[in-house]
Amino acid sequence: MRSRLIIALAALCLLGAAPAEEKPAASQEPVAQTALPSKVAVIPIYGDIDYGLQKSLERRLNSALEQGAGVIIFEMDSYGGALDPGAEMADMIVAAGGRARTVAYVEKKAISAGSLISLACQQIIMRRGTTLGDCEAIMISPQSQTMEPAPEKVQTFVRVLMRKYARSNGYPTALCEKMVDPDMELYQCKFANGTVRYLSGQEVDELKTDEKQGMEKKLIAGKGKLLTMDDEEAHAYSLSRASVSDLDEAIALVAAPGAQRITAEVNWSEEMVRFLNSTAVSSLLMIIGTIAVYICFKTPGFGAPELVAIVCFGILFLSKYMVGLATVADIMMFIAGLGLIGVEIFVWPGLGVLGFLGAICIIMSLVLAFQNFAIPNPQYDWQLTVLVHNLISVFGSLVTATLLFMLIVRFLPKTPFLKRLVLATQQSHAAGYVVVSAEQQGLVGKTGQSMSMLRPSGSAEIGGETYPVITDGEFIEPGTPIVVAEVSGNRIVVRKRT
Repeated sequence: MRSRLIIALAALCLLGAAPAEEKPAASQEPVAQTALPSKVAVIPIYGDIDYGLQKSLERRLNSALEQGAGVIIFEMDSYGGALDPGAEMADMIVAAGGRARTVAYVEKKAISAGSLISLACQQIIMRRGTTLGDCEAIMISPQSQTMEPAPEKVQTFVRVLMRKYARSNGYPTALCEKMVDPDMELYQCKFANGTVRYLSGQEVDELKTDEKQGMEKKLIAGKGKLLTMDDEEAHAYSLSRASVSDLDEAIALVAAPGAQRITAEVNWSEEMVRFLNSTAVSSLLMIIGTIAVYICFKTPGFGAPELVAIVCFGILFLSKYMVGLATVADIMMFIAGLGLIGVEIFVWPGLGVLGFLGAICIIMSLVLAFQNFAIPNPQYDWQLTVLVHNLISVFGSLVTATLLFMLIVRFLPKTPFLKRLVLATQQSHAAGYVVVSAEQQGLVGKTGQSMSMLRPSGSAEIGGETYPVITDGEFIEPGTPIVVAEVSGNRIVVRKRT
């Protein structure tokens, strides 16, 4: 009995001691978290933030995680760019933070969407003399075509993102929000217990009376200004971990000595796609391609205009498809639009319904190819702004192409180069150049039927022979009875036989 009692007491002692053994394990957890990894990946993010860079970051980030990088450093040098890809890139980094430590290293500047991406990282390290901040959303005004702050609905969306990333990574929330909101006042408040907090003017006013006792308040940025900091200010405001002289020094802070370094650069194909997706190149492709399509409908057969149109719109849609904007449905809609216009002109001329539907299909396909959504989501007010911007861009390119085509038709044949290729002289009766054969002159009044679509030229069977003919402007279907109304030179003018 005594032995059983001793065993039972020993078991109880072990059970009671079990929780005590968890404490050392818990105390060692921070040490495990702060253990420096032996493999670090460096991912440069340079230039404009766009959809091409977003796709590139997705590839490089997945590659770094697959190779087992314990810390990923995003080398920042950007003035910002488009909001949508910037937010997507920031969300990618937040998601990767569960598998590796994420660090933003500001090499030169992280402005606008660049600062948004930096705040998505768990730590920020800045090179000496660099800047961070100014994340107010801007857009091109449809009226003045100048850059101006985006509508409040868009600004609200950016502020929500800044607060979300600040809270998840432990950055001062009001400090980050001041990068977006110029109407907010930002204060550094030092309380009686020694703690320092960064609060907006509204948050300061909402403090309790006892909290304000002994509080020292310092204005960091007043109304009408966006917060932009250099490396020393960011470090002093507890936003940046440290100021360093180069990337090697930054890596030494977050990785073990001698850690393996992986550098994931943008490859040449991604750079090419980014170039083709730029606003200037996309607009130029639309303008040249549209002019080529106009010429296609004016000249018969397949030649250089058709080839130019295929190349321009092929590059445009393929580049958008590569970055996840254009879809196969958009491409098919564009082809269907061209087909409807072709039917309206060559096959079934009428009231213009098919041509109108074709034009709508072309415009819709081009607009959809510039964005990654079809209908703006009411939850994301900025999508409506993007849609309006894309509509203006597409319409502007098409109108520009139309005006240029009119100028080409009007003035280009008179230029010194093309003037030598165009026959400028006219054959007049007075000059004795017009010769009408007796056979052709005898065709006047004879009947026959059209062999092809006359739009307005084509071929017709007259008296058992086939002749090239032309109408006086009307379109005549194949197989329609016709009568020769006039013969002038080598022109045989026909009309529908009544």
